[in-house]
Amino acid sequence: MKRTWVSRLAAVGRDTRHILGIAWRMDARLTLLYYVTAFVAAVVPLASGLTLALLIDRVVVTGPARVTVPVVAVIVIATHFAIVAINAAVRFGLHEQYYDYVFRYRLQDTFTYRFCEKLTQLDVPHLEDPEVQTLITKVRETHAWRVPDFFRMLAYAFIAIVGIVAAAIALIPFGVWIVPTVLAATVPRITLRLRFGEMQWSMYGSGAPESRKLWYFGDLLSQISALRELKVFRTAPSLLARYREIQARIFALGKRPLDRYRWVSVITPLIEGAVVFAIAWSVLPAVTAGALSVGSFAFFVTMLQQLATSSAEAGGCCSMVYQNLLYVRHWNELMALPRVIPLAVRPHRFARIAPPRIEFRDVSFDYPSGRPAQGKPT
Repeated sequence: MKRTWVSRLAAVGRDTRHILGIAWRMDARLTLLYYVTAFVAAVVPLASGLTLALLIDRVVVTGPARVTVPVVAVIVIATHFAIVAINAAVRFGLHEQYYDYVFRYRLQDTFTYRFCEKLTQLDVPHLEDPEVQTLITKVRETHAWRVPDFFRMLAYAFIAIVGIVAAAIALIPFGVWIVPTVLAATVPRITLRLRFGEMQWSMYGSGAPESRKLWYFGDLLSQISALRELKVFRTAPSLLARYREIQARIFALGKRPLDRYRWVSVITPLIEGAVVFAIAWSVLPAVTAGALSVGSFAFFVTMLQQLATSSAEAGGCCSMVYQNLLYVRHWNELMALPRVIPLAVRPHRFARIAPPRIEFRDVSFDYPSGRPAQGKPT
């Protein structure tokens, strides 16, 4: 039965909650700092735009007559670079450099260890099941990079969503209609990226039935024991030809929607820019009439651009989150495999675990030649 969007959304929430729980149990402090720095990085543009607006209005409107334009330029430039430095220190210095790498290293160690631990706990019927073998192969190839990358893309989506909320709050006093208009202009790009979210970054992770054959042929053409048989039976050319045929088929399936939406992906950013320019142009007469200050107009344009940019980035980041979530789902499926051979409720506990010892008692024997045995055998 075809899954509805409600069931898909529930599955996304369940998988996200499960994988975030693993990170929290791994290192709660590191996980919290990673996303707190992402939140600060999302709020900094709002603070910079508001500070810039206050500076311009303060210097231009209430400043003394001796204040000249170079002083205004120096103040604006100094404030701008100070905020840029703070943003670089928080977002690029702490979030995207230090915490991103440390968090990823810890995640890779955790997922690699738990993957090996789970494999050692699987029963023999699991290891003989073809579907479980395919699942193990997918998780083995992606758990060290695609699953940790889910947390990075989730942080980028979090930054974009916080940026949308902050810009929307700042733009509401200028007109309630502005925020829905800008968001509506970014809907085509968001829809396009969400459609791309159903695509796979790697065709080896595709949901097409032939993807299993790719995994199978890849293992068959790379395992040492299988390569020996290929040498003996001389079947390598036919297998390579079949492998190339499957690759071409899945490549065509993956490229088809990309070709379909190519021109749409080019036109949608131009529409967004035109809408933002039209909104800014409609507010410009209020500035020339003196109803809106220069600083407020500068803040308005900054938040307007942030709203459009963050909305478009949110769509792209959410699509990447969904792509990585497909690999997270493979991980969750493997970790959720139950035991086929149940353990005893009250297993026997040995008092002492030691290698067995063989002892001979009251043993006698004779050599065929009649020579007496040397000593008593033990």
